[in-house]
Amino acid sequence: PLFGICREATVENLNIYGKKIASNGLIHNYVVDYGIDGNYETGCPRIATIKNVKLKGNSQTLGSGFLSGYASGNNTVNIVNCEIERDVIIGYDSNYAQRAIGSFAGEFNGSIYNSKSYATVNGQNQVGGLVGAKGQSMGICTIANSQFSGEVNASGVYVGGILGSGYFGADNTPVPTIKNCIVAGNIAGGNNVGGIYGGEPSCIDCWANGKGDITDNVFYGGLTATAANANVGGIIGFMKSYNKNQTMAENYYINTCGAAKGIGSVEISKVKDLDLSKEGTAVSQAALQDNSIVQKLNKSSTSFKNWMQGKKYPIHSNKPVVYEIVLSGEYKTEYKIGQQLDTSGMTITAKSSNGSTKKIDLSDKELKFTGFNSNQHGVQTITVSYGVAKTTYEIVVLYNESQVKEVVAYFTLLGDSNHSEPTNEGGPHTLSSNNLKTWVERTKVVIDNNTSVFDVFKKVLGENKIEWKGSADNKYSTMYISAVQIPGTSSMLGELSNGQNSGWMYTLNGKHTSLGVAQQFLNGGEEIVFHYTDDWTKESDTQGWATEEDKPQNVTTSGAAGSATTTAPT
Repeated sequence: PLFGICREATVENLNIYGKKIASNGLIHNYVVDYGIDGNYETGCPRIATIKNVKLKGNSQTLGSGFLSGYASGNNTVNIVNCEIERDVIIGYDSNYAQRAIGSFAGEFNGSIYNSKSYATVNGQNQVGGLVGAKGQSMGICTIANSQFSGEVNASGVYVGGILGSGYFGADNTPVPTIKNCIVAGNIAGGNNVGGIYGGEPSCIDCWANGKGDITDNVFYGGLTATAANANVGGIIGFMKSYNKNQTMAENYYINTCGAAKGIGSVEISKVKDLDLSKEGTAVSQAALQDNSIVQKLNKSSTSFKNWMQGKKYPIHSNKPVVYEIVLSGEYKTEYKIGQQLDTSGMTITAKSSNGSTKKIDLSDKELKFTGFNSNQHGVQTITVSYGVAKTTYEIVVLYNESQVKEVVAYFTLLGDSNHSEPTNEGGPHTLSSNNLKTWVERTKVVIDNNTSVFDVFKKVLGENKIEWKGSADNKYSTMYISAVQIPGTSSMLGELSNGQNSGWMYTLNGKHTSLGVAQQFLNGGEEIVFHYTDDWTKESDTQGWATEEDKPQNVTTSGAAGSATTTAPT
């Protein structure tokens, strides 16, 4: 294809035609890229923004229409207003066992907006009308206001009209978002087949910072699964788990598609009395044609509100909608108690579904800022909304000079050897087992009440000449310590060094807190124990982090065999 690899590329206004492209249609290698310095900690570059690009009719690709491969979650690709035309075949060689293939991308982190495909997509496992699978575990995967009107033919598992599969292999991976999309075609696979989404294979507990929405979607077509007792859903084929951080709302599928439920199966439910038959609404051909579903979609709080009635089912209007807003400029993020929110210096850019951008005036009545409390000390997340488009940024509210007072805190650093697995050398080594090594003795630190745990950590380690590494983005809410230098050596002890549950934690007055190091402010007298653990699940108080709502609940299933309730999900 045209490109071997890309970094920080913009590709736009391009037509592609290839009778048989023995690769992907646009980019040959979607690969891990840590930037010019090769250091993940300093940030990973965006791979490409692809706008107004078409793969022309009668083209064939061996791989996906634009790209496939495997990259870091921050090596994002953004696809806007693109099209795969009719009579395009994606995956032309049936003898080439394809895993993760779709009209636009195979494994994918990034976003797709206002794009459509009419292709025939062939593959084996993780096959999607638009995207095969979410790529790296922590990267985003968002598909919105897009359409698939072709065929998906797969012989294996995780097959969907928009997206085949979520990420394989991480218990708490953020889950994909699919919203305001249309599928009008036939989707065939072996197992875990969904009209919109094949399914979520690995996430057993979606955390709040990784929530995903499957909302305001329409499926019109047929579903076929060849496996015995296959999981087939009008919206989603299979979910490893389902909890309060995963939203399904205003999804509709035609009742003749071959699915008896909105979600084919959920293995672990953390939603009380979940009824799979109600997770997505089965509707008749008449309902899809009488404007009633269009009205419901346009009234939805999460919808782009750009639905109109088509001949057979709801379709998108041609009116451009703002799908994303981006903040830039020099604006205030540090406040004192009592100060008002100040957005001067902020530039807000709106991205529209037709590929255009515009600056939003700060006085625009549609623009809303929520989440600010000038009387609340500490870190706050401000949400900026413009129609259905939202983004966030973080600020900190500090005490005024008259409120600042000198206080003291006490800091201890406990570490471990780098022994690879938690069972070696009498492990697991944990704070609760009292078998960690003292790297820095209990130290009295003079601070003030505008100081965080992170400030104390940096001060004490600096005084002891101990190096450390942290997260790349340095935001208050996501700042964490990934590795600390073992005193007297040049080696670092980091997350995953001693097993999959190992890493750095801290206690405040004897308890692990749910706040990050840069979020936790101090009032004086606190005992901070920053410590390594071979297995965080073995610490004495971490079991309480799961609330009743997070624990497995009863699941009601329905289908040809009738209904059943179980209190012992797998």
